[in-house]
Amino acid sequence: MALVPTQKSGRAVAIMVSGLTVAMVTGVPGGTRLGDLMGWRLPFLVVAAMGALATIGLWRLLPALAAQRSAGAILSQHALLKSHELMPLYAIAALGMGATFAMFTYLSALLIHTTGFRSEGVTLGLVVFGLGSVGGRSAEGACPTDMARSSA
Repeated sequence: MALVPTQKSGRAVAIMVSGLTVAMVTGVPGGTRLGDLMGWRLPFLVVAAMGALATIGLWRLLPALAAQRSAGAILSQHALLKSHELMPLYAIAALGMGATFAMFTYLSALLIHTTGFRSEGVTLGLVVFGLGSVGGRSAEGACPTDMARSSA
């Protein structure tokens, strides 16, 4: 957030988090298909290589930031977990992400064992589910901080 003006920090976080959705739309079906074709270990190696490249890219390309405010001691951060105002946001994030990951976990088994899909059908099913997730997130609004401000 320190790379953008304060008034755009909510949007910056929303864009960063949307990367997870895009990764699920492309990575889960792609990794599933790659695993079907080349073995289950290859998708893990590809993810590790991409993570290493991203780390190197971030290290080399991000500007050095000026001295930042200290986040404080770990115990002071613990107080945020007790905040009654933030509890609904924590619950929404946990339930939303948990539901998405649970769905991805069981969707392949459901498509194969219950409906009789082959691996190509599973890949297509994962793509459709992922695109639905992206569409649903786009319909939600710009970002949680904008929604919180409008309801206050």
